[in-house]
Amino acid sequence: MSNKIEFNWPDSVPQTDALMIPIQHMLDRMAISHFKYGDIEETKGKIAFIPTIRKAIDAYLNDGNTEHLIDAMNYLGMLFLFPHSGSHFTPTDSDKSLGREWLLNEFSGQTPNKTLPSGYKRG
Repeated sequence: MSNKIEFNWPDSVPQTDALMIPIQHMLDRMAISHFKYGDIEETKGKIAFIPTIRKAIDAYLNDGNTEHLIDAMNYLGMLFLFPHSGSHFTPTDSDKSLGREWLLNEFSGQTPNKTLPSGYKRG
């Protein structure tokens, strides 16, 4: 038996921007982890998420295995579900965004990729 998960996604945005491939990999690994380790609720207060996330990113940087990135994203998701005390979710607009780190100086300071449709905000 397979469950279907649906996402709300604007028709005006290409589905290629939805990151469906890594999301599917994340879901696959979380399903396997459920049978290996138990219910995700049982991890609350037991995993040091930040060091675990750093460990996964360091492993990716060391060997190039993108599975480590999927692991990091899943731990980030768990950290979102079980945040540190005092954590909060505050949506921000462009003026408060951390921004991007550009690969080459020639790209820095570029304007946004495209103009946003009316009713949409960057952030």
